[in-house]
Amino acid sequence: MKKFILQLLIIVSPLLARSQNEVTYSQYMFNNLLVNPAYAGYKEDININLLSRNQWVGVKGAPTTQSLIADGAFFHNKNVGLGLTVLNDRVGIQGQTAIMANYAYRLPVGEVGRLSFGVGVGAVQFSLNSDKAIIGDPTDVNFIGTQNYLSPDAKLGIHYSDDVFYAGLSANNLLTTALNKNNQRAAYVILPPIHIFLTAGAIINVNESVKMKPSLM
Repeated sequence: MKKFILQLLIIVSPLLARSQNEVTYSQYMFNNLLVNPAYAGYKEDININLLSRNQWVGVKGAPTTQSLIADGAFFHNKNVGLGLTVLNDRVGIQGQTAIMANYAYRLPVGEVGRLSFGVGVGAVQFSLNSDKAIIGDPTDVNFIGTQNYLSPDAKLGIHYSDDVFYAGLSANNLLTTALNKNNQRAAYVILPPIHIFLTAGAIINVNESVKMKPSLM
């Protein structure tokens, strides 16, 4: 009976398995613009951020991610947020490089609140270093040299913030599967599907000199 259950799990588990194929945002509080275009101009100052992440150091093919973010609030009453994001991500034999222009329109809500609606448009280049793959047939034409595929991309988001609380909802990768969907040679490139992100956080005053900022994604 145990053997039968084990065999059943081996057969069924690949049909049910799900895994993350979006970039890991462990420092999402500092690069929220990568997730939500409505975040542009949130700090109401010119903001430039450069982050680098090396996951599982020492493991061959482990994920590495670098990002550059610049944004600010402009025009009358700082009601327009503009931002630029550049992302470079590598895992295994595949990588992606993306550049995105972000626009947010920021509406005042009450005395201190802001409600922003954002859109981001740009392009992503997916690369497959096929010559580094371990394959049974070295003459397989699908695994010769480096393959590059360029795809448009877009994202939408909404973001609310005040002096104490913030929350955002966004949808990413809206166009990344459009260009190469019917490209046979791109069959081995993992194109990310649409991802939905929910973020929220608040500032808690512990005392006059200490504040806590719990958050979630």
